[in-house]
Amino acid sequence: MINRTSLLAAGMQRAIVLAPVLALSAVFIWNDAAAQIDADRLRHAVRGDSVFVYHIQQVPVGQGFNIYRRDEGVDEFVRLNEFPVQGVVYPDELPSALGELYEQVQSALEAQNPVQTFFALRSNSILGRLYTFVHPEVAAALGRLYIDTTAAPGEKVSYRIEFVDDLGRPTGTVLEEDVTLEEMIPEPPSDIQLSNDGYAMTINWHYPSSGRVDDKVIRFEILESGPDRDDFRVVNTRFILRDDNQTEYVHHFTTSRLGIPVQYTITAVDITGRQGPAGEIVDFFIEDNIPPGVVEHVAAQFVEDVIEVTWPVSPEPDLSGYRVYRSTDLSGEFELLQEDLVDPFFPVYRDRDIEENVRYFYKVTAVDFSGNESAMSAAAMRHVPDRTPPPAPEEFRAEFLKDEGTVHLRWAVGERPRDFRTYIVLRRKISEAGETIFDQLTHDDYRRNEFMDPGAGGLGFEEGVFYEYGVLAADSSRNFSDTTKILLQVPLVTPPEPPGNVMAVNHDGIRVNVSWTQTPSGAVVYYNVARETPDNELTHFRRLPVRERRLRDETVELGMEYRYAVSAVDSAGNESEPVFSDKVQVRNYDPPRQVRNVRIAEIEDGLEISWEPVVSAHLAGYKVYRSGLATGVYEPLTEDPIEDTRVIVEEHPVQMWYRIRAVDISGNESRPSEPVRAGS
Repeated sequence: MINRTSLLAAGMQRAIVLAPVLALSAVFIWNDAAAQIDADRLRHAVRGDSVFVYHIQQVPVGQGFNIYRRDEGVDEFVRLNEFPVQGVVYPDELPSALGELYEQVQSALEAQNPVQTFFALRSNSILGRLYTFVHPEVAAALGRLYIDTTAAPGEKVSYRIEFVDDLGRPTGTVLEEDVTLEEMIPEPPSDIQLSNDGYAMTINWHYPSSGRVDDKVIRFEILESGPDRDDFRVVNTRFILRDDNQTEYVHHFTTSRLGIPVQYTITAVDITGRQGPAGEIVDFFIEDNIPPGVVEHVAAQFVEDVIEVTWPVSPEPDLSGYRVYRSTDLSGEFELLQEDLVDPFFPVYRDRDIEENVRYFYKVTAVDFSGNESAMSAAAMRHVPDRTPPPAPEEFRAEFLKDEGTVHLRWAVGERPRDFRTYIVLRRKISEAGETIFDQLTHDDYRRNEFMDPGAGGLGFEEGVFYEYGVLAADSSRNFSDTTKILLQVPLVTPPEPPGNVMAVNHDGIRVNVSWTQTPSGAVVYYNVARETPDNELTHFRRLPVRERRLRDETVELGMEYRYAVSAVDSAGNESEPVFSDKVQVRNYDPPRQVRNVRIAEIEDGLEISWEPVVSAHLAGYKVYRSGLATGVYEPLTEDPIEDTRVIVEEHPVQMWYRIRAVDISGNESRPSEPVRAGS
């Protein structure tokens, strides 16, 4: 027999899980309980030698109240508190004020820190009222509770609460009420009844309405004891609020086990947090009366000559194992494949009793320890294929038909298997970038042993390009033969496009650098480079691979003028028109040295000017300049250079100055000689 006193003590060891502020229905089971609380009245409850005095006024942070009591037969109120009752002023004081209860409250409010928890309690009037009476610790932290330990039970007294500001000055708001200090022990609930639908439990009970008398009951707790424990524990994870408008209550919860005997009872809890006497203890057997859930995601794979049926592990806590059923007709009867249950934690069944080219359908059921079997799962199908491929096509030939611009493919038929289905013809282009993927040219049920390919999109083929063809056979089970391949080059008949932008650049008079841009034609294999000399003779100069588009001509002669022509040649020998560069002169930019020892002598025919020869392999001659001033502007006497180091000037104004410059074949002139004149 269970002792009611120990039952009460066990019930106090509870762990209530609160839910978020925004989902009050998940925290409390209530109808109009919060609305029944009058904010303009005091509420009190006697517990032993203590009187719990509550108010639910919304008081700003930092303000509080003073409480007074007037005993029966006394005219004056006596102040009970030394300092104003304020509750928690700063959010960081909240954890120490609530103690072990703080973590539950913060979690219930989905708050991240004391600041969020503090303002969630103060800003939500409905939630604040409920917490005020559900937990005295919260009421004290909110500054809404004073516990009077000096009053005598049974007396009639008057309480007065005077609200004050943060400086202790009255705000003008006063609550006053006459009360009789009677301790009211909550009545035990009655008519407790239980039922279960599998893990879903339903409990009903009766609790009388308090009528006009405030019996202080705020909520209920459901207690459970099982075969593996001697004490009772709280079952409900939500507060079940007492509603004075009803007398019949119902609560739904879940149990973790089936098929066990348990005991249940219910207690009422008042606003001081005290449990009342427990109601009658009800013995109840939780019957396992529901089958496991339907197994989902059944799959069947053909692996190494067996069909492997798999499915996820069932989440059922009392699962005993699985049964596997098979049929060759989805609408027909399914046959059980094994006597023993499949291991509940290894959901795999390997079916070895199978035949080729047959479709099998599998369904799975879950079975619990009570023998309840779930409905059959959705069917998983697997076909056992014919895995013998057909023979590969032979004597594969490809011919390009120039007149039609198409490729004619043919191959030998050979012996076709009974389940032959189609030939698959493939084509891919071989480019400089490498081999591309094959394009499939035929589709299902192509049974002819020849194929006419008009090219990609029916647009023909690129001349000179290599194409690789393949043909393979497939049967109705999608077995494929080896691929027979052949390589074909489309003939070249049209000359390629010429290269572009041929450039010839002189380099210091010792070479000419020639470059050009790539031809857009894809079948070009090399470039021909020709050189044109000043006598307009064009001769072949160099052949370069298609990847090279520049050369250096170091056979040029200084002072000569050249032009270069480049043409593209494809693999069939077709050559494009040549593209010419601009003319380029081979020259350097280093002038000869200065002319020295210029002398002038008067002779019968005029003036004889002579000078020391300039030694240079590329000397073209000399130019004579004259000016009226030694430092003036000198004008040339001749247009073309003279080859001798002596010149006769027949007509010469008096007192003219002369200077000589050496000129090379690149046209570079030396610095002028020192100025001289006749008679100097």
